[in-house]
Amino acid sequence: MSSKLTGYRKEILNIISGSTVPLTVRDIYDKMQNKPDYSTVYRAMDYFVKKHNVKHITFCDNVKLYFRKSGKNAHFLHCTSCHKTIQVDKCFVGQEEKNISEKYDFKINDHFLYFMGICSECRSI
Repeated sequence: MSSKLTGYRKEILNIISGSTVPLTVRDIYDKMQNKPDYSTVYRAMDYFVKKHNVKHITFCDNVKLYFRKSGKNAHFLHCTSCHKTIQVDKCFVGQEEKNISEKYDFKINDHFLYFMGICSECRSI
């Protein structure tokens, strides 16, 4: 895997960096000006994940969502009806993380937390 930041990779990283929500590979591809093969986008995402530029999370629908973390941890709300995902900026488990770390003598470097439910748009249908 080349470590060069190609034009496609730059464009992909800019798309992810500018997004306020996690994106699928298809979302990223749809936003690209120059359309590569899907395999190019998948390879770029693998590259960014390995380089720790981008994180991903997979919900029960088995679709990977890619995002750049703004802080230490990542928290999400995921609608099980329309599959919309919202990244939440607030950490809910700060003290609990410390308690778990002390109880199990385990150094926690990172965590993901997500809540699944039905968004207001889907509830109003």
